[in-house]
Parts: sequence; structure tokens; C-alpha cells
Amino acid sequence: MTQHSAHRRALFIIFGLPGLVISTWASRTPGIRDALTASTQEMGIVLFGMSVGAFAGVFFSPRFVRSFGTTPIIGFGGWGSLAGLCVIALASHVGYAWLAFSGFVLVGAGMGTLEIGANLQAAALEAILKKSILTTMHGYYSLGMVVGAVTGIAFNAMHIPVEMHLWMITVICIPMCIFALRRIPAKGFDKSSDEPHQSLPFKSLLRDGRLIALGLVVLAAALAEGAANDWLPLILVDGHGFDQTLSAASFAGFASAMAIGRFLGPVVLRYAKKETALRLSVFVSAIGLAIVVLAPWPELAGFAVILWGAGAALAFPLTLSIAGEETNGDVKVGVVAQLGYIAFLVGPPMLGFLGEHYGLRNGMTVVFVALFAASAVTPKAMRYQPARDLSRRLP
Repeated sequence: MTQHSAHRRALFIIFGLPGLVISTWASRTPGIRDALTASTQEMGIVLFGMSVGAFAGVFFSPRFVRSFGTTPIIGFGGWGSLAGLCVIALASHVGYAWLAFSGFVLVGAGMGTLEIGANLQAAALEAILKKSILTTMHGYYSLGMVVGAVTGIAFNAMHIPVEMHLWMITVICIPMCIFALRRIPAKGFDKSSDEPHQSLPFKSLLRDGRLIALGLVVLAAALAEGAANDWLPLILVDGHGFDQTLSAASFAGFASAMAIGRFLGPVVLRYAKKETALRLSVFVSAIGLAIVVLAPWPELAGFAVILWGAGAALAFPLTLSIAGEETNGDVKVGVVAQLGYIAFLVGPPMLGFLGEHYGLRNGMTVVFVALFAASAVTPKAMRYQPARDLSRRLP
């Protein structure tokens, strides 16, 4: 096995880990809410802990990467996420909302740092291998979500307590994390291992119209995905009358649609331009979300969840791949990834506040508007794409 192959397989696990962590607690969101005896708004505040941690992780990650490289950041993120999952389990057992908030802070900080480091390594490895791998990497993230959601279905059906579920997943993830971290090179394959990291002045980034457009697209895509991760089970339970097991099954359908879409990403890109794939992804996600919000029948809402997931599959990894194709691509991938993960983790608590006052289904209108705006700016995001393949970037 070559070093590149071992590194790629390790990144598959690293990308799958946060998906498994997120879907584990997301599939049990109604149970966590009941254990904490929290209202929708109070649950939004608890989830805001994840946003606090994620913002800190995403904000400080680039500085840590410049000093230590991406591999230590990935390790910190993985262990922080698992520690947070344990704290959420303990909070569910004792019924303390403030402790759950603290657990989500840890999960958010871990996710923010891990995802930034993993995406930087994957984007650099994509250039080295001379082929698109980011959509596949994110496919493993979605596969982790599927595994977590299916486990949630089974544990819900067997009436296994939330805390027991979360602790069992943590125990399973520990050896996976050790295995993957041992197979990632100490310095990774990020550019900083071979040449000084180039930082761009903030003003120059603001003048980059293409980068701003990519940022808007990734904000909408991440908001749509994050909204489903945090609120989809509750939307189906409270808004459409699903029971907890059926809502977990629908969440598994969402995650499965995302995983299939991402694994098929390289195939799609053989026959469609990136602009076409990106616009179609955003459009289908918006249609699926709109049907979930407006559907008068639960069966129709359940079907639309699949559209929502299939549409959300490619938008996020495609924007990262596009950002990495030009000069200072590592810096721009970091900027776009930061914007995406801020929206991914800060947006859902905002939706919880709206859901408390207007209902969760109505609150999702904000996400639909964001997706519509992203569809409008997609041509701008693609307009300045260099007419060359990734191999031109290599020395």
C-alpha cells in the first residue's frame, strides 16, 4: 500500500467519524429533548453550544494549522468530538440542560477543527492524485451519518436509553480514531509541509468576487444540510405527526440520499460541467425542502426528505473543490470551509428560535430563501474558473 493510498483510506475514516457523531445524537434529538424536559426554544439554546464551540474551532483552526500542520488539528478535533458525545450522554442521564450545552460546545469545537483540517488535507491530496476525491470524501461523511441514523432507528425501536446509545457509539469510535490517526503522515500532504503557508490580506479576499460567490453558495448548502441534521427528526415528529422511530428512519433516508449522491459525484462530473452539477444540486435541495415545509400529507413529506438529501449532496464538496483549483487554493479552501461550517453549525440554533415562535416548518423558509439566492449566484462562482485541469497546479 502506497503512502498516498494509506493516507486516503485514513481520511475516509476521518470524514466518516463526524458524520457518525452528528447522526448519533441527531437521530435521538426528540429523546434528548424529552430527557432534558426542554422546549423547542430551550433545545435551540442547548444546540447553540455546538455553534459556540464550532465558531471557536473554525476561527482558530487556520492559526493552528500554520503553526502545527493539519494532522494535530484533526487529532484534537476527533478526540474533542468524542468527549463531547460522552458529556451529552451524561447530561441526558441526569437531565441537566447546562451540561448538555457544555457537551455540544465540545462537539462543536471538535467538529470545527477536524473538518477544517480534513478538508485542507483532502484538497491538497486531490491535487497530488490529479483526480476529484472531495465528493467521495464527503460521501464517507454521509455514510457515517447513514450508519448513525440506522443505529438510531434500531435503538429507538428497542427503547434503548439515549445515554446508553451515545456511550456505546463513543466506545466503538475510539479504536477507529486511533487507527486513522496512526496512518496520517505527521505533516500530512498539505502545502505547508513543503513550502511556507501563504496568507492573503483580508481586503484582497473581499475583492475576489468569485470567492465571495462561492462563500454564498457554501453558506446556503451548509445551512440546508445543518438544518436537516439538527431539526429534521423534530420537524417530522412535531410538524407531520411521525413517531420517533419513523422520524429516525426518514433521517436515515436523508443521509442515504446524500451518501449516494456524493459517491456518484465523480460519475456525474464526467458528463456534466461543475456549474450544471452545482446549480442542479442547489435547485433539487430547495425543491425537497419546500415540499417538506408545505406538504399536507406525511407520506409526501417523507418522500421529499430524499430530494432534500440528494440535492444537498454535491453543493458543499463542489464549492471546496472549485476553490482549490486556482492560485492560493489552500487559503481559499480554508476560507470557504470556514464559511460553510459556521453556517452549518450556527444556522440551526437560529432556526430553533424561529421554530419556537413560528413553528419549525415555517422557520425552514429561511433556508429555502438562502438556497434560492445561492442558485442565483452560482454562475458568478463559476465564471472565473481556469480552463485547466488540476495537474497544471503541480510543480
